[in-house]
Amino acid sequence: ESTFLGKYIEDIIAEDDTPEEKITKIHSFVKKNVKWDGNSHKYLRSNFKKVLENKKGSSAEINLLLTTMLKKSGLDADPVLISTRSNGFVKQHSRISDQFNYVLCKVALGDKFLLIDATEEYLPINALPERCLNGIGYVISETNLGWVNIPSIYNKKTSISGEVTISEEGELTGSLNYKYDGYNGLSQRKKYFKKGENDFIADIKSDSKWEIEKLELEDEKEFNKPFIIKYQAIIDEGAESMGNLIYLDPILSGKYEKNPFTLEKREYPIDFSCPIEEIYYVTYNIPEGYGLETLIKPFAIALPDRAGLFSYKIIPNGNKLVVLSKLNINKTLFPTEEYPYLKEFFAHIVAKQNEQVVLKKM
Repeated sequence: ESTFLGKYIEDIIAEDDTPEEKITKIHSFVKKNVKWDGNSHKYLRSNFKKVLENKKGSSAEINLLLTTMLKKSGLDADPVLISTRSNGFVKQHSRISDQFNYVLCKVALGDKFLLIDATEEYLPINALPERCLNGIGYVISETNLGWVNIPSIYNKKTSISGEVTISEEGELTGSLNYKYDGYNGLSQRKKYFKKGENDFIADIKSDSKWEIEKLELEDEKEFNKPFIIKYQAIIDEGAESMGNLIYLDPILSGKYEKNPFTLEKREYPIDFSCPIEEIYYVTYNIPEGYGLETLIKPFAIALPDRAGLFSYKIIPNGNKLVVLSKLNINKTLFPTEEYPYLKEFFAHIVAKQNEQVVLKKM
């Protein structure tokens, strides 16, 4: 098997490749040639030759193949045992081996190291699948045996921006751009590649309450960039005209309709897996002769130690209104005693994002 893999490595890398180039090429080769079968294991159940012939394998088979090929290319690489999020947290002081169900690869790069995984086809090399973000792992190594932290380098980010025109009858028309980054971009790409472009677009149109006049995708195949969906639409919801007043729901998409935290008490920690960022930045063109009936004051709230931040403001500017809502969750794991803060924090978000703006004909 050693000779067998050696021949592959000779074809993949060049003698003068840097360590970064070797890692990138071998990671790309494994991702391209072996698809994840959805099984999370910590041991090999088949040899590498069969895995490459079958072109599919478990997390252990894929990432141990990756580790072995990196080692054979002259790099310092070791397997890392972890417990996936669905398998539960690892307890460092309990029996170790029974807690793990998945393998990652750790590879040295100068005085630092990378944790990498080759099971997710549409993730860049520096990002681990979200299922792997579960605190710590255990390195199996002759020289570096021990625990390693599993960082959340990637996040979940969605930005909605655009320009919308409000008619006197309360109809909304305009363009909205959705930018999905990090794990949100991965989620969109999985749907896109599974369904194909035509069905992906058709599903968006059939699921939307809006009359979509035009829909475009950008950077859908560029895994290091956000996945962008651009809409031009007539929006039947969101505004209502009554006499000389127009009632506007300023957050047309992506708002919190209700508090995700409803329990009186929480017995388990709250785990967001990775940082979250949600931005809504939309300009509204209001009808000639209309203005805000009441001025809406800017609002901001923070969790202790700035673990979470929310800000909301509506800025009048001539015959335009600029609506800006921004949410950041910077800490991923909240102990049970911090649950009341989170519950109150999201209660404020729901209240602000669901407030109506009243426009009056002056």
